[in-house]
Amino acid sequence: MILRSNTSAALWALVLVSHFHHTLAGPGWSRDLCLSACELWSTQVPFADVPEDTPYLAKRCAGTLAPTSLFLCATLWCPEVDLVEGFRELNETCHTFGSALPSLDLIAGYTDEELAKIRRILPADHPPTEPVKELVLPSGPLFRNALDTLNAVTYVHARHIGFGLIVFAFWIVAIIIGVFFRISHMFHPTVSEKQALASHEYDEDSAPLTTEARPRGRDYPKLWLKRFITVPATFGYRCLQNVGWCTIPPRVESLIILLFIIINTVFCVIGYPIFDGNLYFPTIYKQTCRYIADRTGYLSVANFPLIWLFGMRNNLLMGMTGWHFGTFNNFHRWIARVSTLQAVIHSIAYTVLVVDDGGWPLFKWYWTEYFWWAGEVATIAMCAILGFSVFWMRRQMYEIFLLLHIVLSIIVLITMFGHVSIFNGQFDPPMWICVVIWLCDRLLRLSRVFAFNPRFWDSFGKITYHAQSNTVRLVIPCSTSIYKPAPGTFYYIYAINDKRPWESHPFTMAYTTPGYESSQMERVGLLQQQLRPQYDVIDEDIEPSMTFLIRPYDSFTSRIRDRAAAGKTKARVLIEGPYGTTHAFEKFEHILFIVGGSGIVVPLSYLEVLNRSLTVKSVRIVWSVREPGFAEEVLKHDIPATILNGKVNIEIFLTRGFSSHTSPPEWPKNVNIVPGRPDVYSTIEYAAYSSDGESLAIISCGPAKMADDSRRAAVTMLGRGFHRVEYFQEAFNW
Repeated sequence: MILRSNTSAALWALVLVSHFHHTLAGPGWSRDLCLSACELWSTQVPFADVPEDTPYLAKRCAGTLAPTSLFLCATLWCPEVDLVEGFRELNETCHTFGSALPSLDLIAGYTDEELAKIRRILPADHPPTEPVKELVLPSGPLFRNALDTLNAVTYVHARHIGFGLIVFAFWIVAIIIGVFFRISHMFHPTVSEKQALASHEYDEDSAPLTTEARPRGRDYPKLWLKRFITVPATFGYRCLQNVGWCTIPPRVESLIILLFIIINTVFCVIGYPIFDGNLYFPTIYKQTCRYIADRTGYLSVANFPLIWLFGMRNNLLMGMTGWHFGTFNNFHRWIARVSTLQAVIHSIAYTVLVVDDGGWPLFKWYWTEYFWWAGEVATIAMCAILGFSVFWMRRQMYEIFLLLHIVLSIIVLITMFGHVSIFNGQFDPPMWICVVIWLCDRLLRLSRVFAFNPRFWDSFGKITYHAQSNTVRLVIPCSTSIYKPAPGTFYYIYAINDKRPWESHPFTMAYTTPGYESSQMERVGLLQQQLRPQYDVIDEDIEPSMTFLIRPYDSFTSRIRDRAAAGKTKARVLIEGPYGTTHAFEKFEHILFIVGGSGIVVPLSYLEVLNRSLTVKSVRIVWSVREPGFAEEVLKHDIPATILNGKVNIEIFLTRGFSSHTSPPEWPKNVNIVPGRPDVYSTIEYAAYSSDGESLAIISCGPAKMADDSRRAAVTMLGRGFHRVEYFQEAFNW
């Protein structure tokens, strides 16, 4: 039994490496298909004068019976082939094993009558179970089976490669469509003439507060796309809110992911020419298992570069398409899930084949082979990555998740190099692409650090903690930055003198203090201007800086809070950025921000741009916040006094701690304080009707429920014909 297992293992190892090569002009096989069929048949015949331990590819050269039978097969079935040239490559293979094919003169004296007397092996008798001590030839049906086997292998291999390329092409098409929509949106006017629709033309349930612009014919395709595809949650409501231990992407992302899954599923089950008499895998069962095992292996490897590309911070496709990091992260996770499932099927199918061929002893023997156990370890590591990447793990134990993610990913790449090592570099490129993507991402991260401050070790930030508002204010000079800080962008911040200097977290920039470019009145807070109007002039030497408002929770942010609370107001920081996209909100006529807590940084970052825009007619900020102290802190220090021109209105909803006697002496006239939580639906409905058919941007940044409520309300307004409503969700999702 041990002898049988070792023999079977050797055959399996050979088939793993070379069963495609003979049809691809690979090493060890003739270029002609007919000669390759003779070679395939002859290697499976146990000639008596060929030692059992002879390497598989050398069996055609060993002894006298094997090469003579091979020559006679070629003479019988390949009469038009130049045998000298045809067997040249086979002879080179024989030389690598220290032997050589005999001269073709060996069969020069055979007549047709003598050929006819040589025993033919029938398909039912192949391969012979006993050593063959005479010359033999394949019968016509057996030779046809050999040809069909090679044709099937060629066919299947071509589809392995082709389907892998189609998977890539799918994402290329998706990216091209994303770029097209981004460009078309950039050139699509947000300001146009209104076409009033009389109120009596509305249904009673959707009667307008004022008037609405009727969608024209050319508006309906885009309106339909926004209403049913690009804006809604997949199943109508939950999107940012988790469902159990997972989240469900927006509908457009889910449709792309679903199509990707369907394509991969279909590609795993089609394109298999299965027939009785296959010389490699004689049963339908074995052919099916083997082809599926190979196909899933190919597709799993083909998906690897996409997993790494879509999971990197410095994904250039984000800038090309305008899609958020969260969008590509959703794609990253689902591609990884599909690739992992394919790897699992690949591993199980091969295990079934090995056990079926030689039982558990053969399976045990395979675990002594490097390529085998490396592949198994890679599959196990991929499964572990999925297990440690559930929503709860990412949110509750992010640092552990990140560490495991990196370590296990490295293990996957290393073991995959080992797993595909038997293919002599054929499958190394996808792995090297992953390595290059990873290295490029790290280099680009370093370049962003250097771009912010070439003397990166000399970057300091001023941190202050306001206990009443439970807010950490981080001010970082940015005069050394090559990039001009832009609204809506975020930066990864490392605290170098922290006990965990390797940790970084993304924070959206609230605003910049431009120094000599403007007067102090532009940055004096609303309450400061009313209560302390003596500050009118700025010191022209003030250094430009960026301000971040951070709500401390645990880990990194809690340590920053503790440091500031202890009086250590200066921190050495490393700044990596900017990341993210700056939206052209200044091209809209009406802007509605619906934000919660520290999400106020998003409207803060855009306020000055919107205030300067001649297109923008109104900006409304609906801010839900727990602590009155936080609202007072922001009004005092962070909202420019220039909003007093009437364009910007702020509605602050205090969800707890509201008391009239604790309010500041006098709130600004365009700031309204309301107890409780905002009615998101009514707010968006009022904004849509108040826009009077003009362009309206709805921007949500806050708790998951608030974001999902905003999305659903925006979809409802689109359903009522407000085709110029655009919805934007500003949230950083892992």
